Amino acid sequence: MSVFARRLQRVSPIVALSTRFPGDPGLGNFYFGGREDQLTWPSSATAIANWESNMAPWSGGAPLGIIRQYSNGSITTGWSGRATTDTHIAANRLVHVSFKLASGVTQSDCVDQTVAFTGWMDALADAFNAYAPVPIWWTFHHEPENDANWQGSGEAEYRTVCRNIKNALVSRGVTNGMFWTTGYMCPYTFGDAGGARDWRAWYPDWKGTTQAGSSKNNPDPVDFYLPGDPNAVVDGIGLDVYSWWNEGESMTSWDDFETLFDWAASRMDFLGLPYNIMEHGVQAYHTGTEGVDAVYVPATTLDYISGMYDTMTARNIVAMQVFNYAIVDQAWRLEIQDPQQIRYEGYGTGMARSECKLPASLGWL
Repeated sequence: MSVFARRLQRVSPIVALSTRFPGDPGLGNFYFGGREDQLTWPSSATAIANWESNMAPWSGGAPLGIIRQYSNGSITTGWSGRATTDTHIAANRLVHVSFKLASGVTQSDCVDQTVAFTGWMDALADAFNAYAPVPIWWTFHHEPENDANWQGSGEAEYRTVCRNIKNALVSRGVTNGMFWTTGYMCPYTFGDAGGARDWRAWYPDWKGTTQAGSSKNNPDPVDFYLPGDPNAVVDGIGLDVYSWWNEGESMTSWDDFETLFDWAASRMDFLGLPYNIMEHGVQAYHTGTEGVDAVYVPATTLDYISGMYDTMTARNIVAMQVFNYAIVDQAWRLEIQDPQQIRYEGYGTGMARSECKLPASLGWL
């Protein structure tokens, strides 16, 4: 058996590997997966099967580790798309579902914990308990700090809604749920470009206080409910990590994955929680100007990806769910189309696709 197969065998999400949290892949391991609506080769109906078939030489036939579902809440089934959830669980794939409000339930209902809210929570808890002990990872509203669909009055309300949902599930006996924060936009939310945006404001275990001398860049732990505190509700931190890939941008701002990740980790490591890369994208490295005289350097992008894997195994990052290629033309697209090959394709406006093979030594987790 190959080393890749042995490593993958250790990270089956359906088998409890440790007691840190539901679905823990174990220290030094992470899940690799995808988002359903971006797994499209050669068609959306067969994409996942093709990925899993073509990675079999490394995986020993193991499935993709994790699948991301985007859903609405449901007052009858907990969240929409439950039949799809069932399919993934039957295939031994971990599911991370991001859901919004159920129809007929308002943000105010969630804050005030009205009958409409408690009815939805009954259905949501029934769904989690029906899958137990299989873990279900969940998030309420993806990127709410940038979400035009967020209907609430602001950050404090968002924190309250998240806390009420998590506490409602726990009070209904749910033990297999893993609550991940919003997918913080990284580095944007943490950098100068974010302006007045403060990551703490969207963190459900922030008390809303600021000690003297503390700030979003230098937070004081006293201002937070930390793991082990009976008031703490957060189980893990979600991040959407993107390289600088604005269309037409030069490579003067190119950073490696660990540098980008540290925009968040340097401010949040004190929380002591695992990280989950909910989305990731990397610009195809090039010299010159995109669409004019760009010269692409695939090896540099592959170095970035290799470094990303090294960082994940070393820094308590337990999943990389979505390799996003749908934002701008020059993103690198992850594909598994050639038998026994794992391929990244760099492409952009006015350029022919250039293929390069992901080194097999990286393996799959």
